[in-house]
Amino acid sequence: MSTFPVLAEDIPLRERHVKGR
Repeated sequence: MSTFPVLAEDIPLRERHVKGR
């Protein structure tokens, strides 16, 4: 259950890094 919030935050975080590139 701890991976659910982590994955949800890992998706937008990675998408933001790619858009910032």
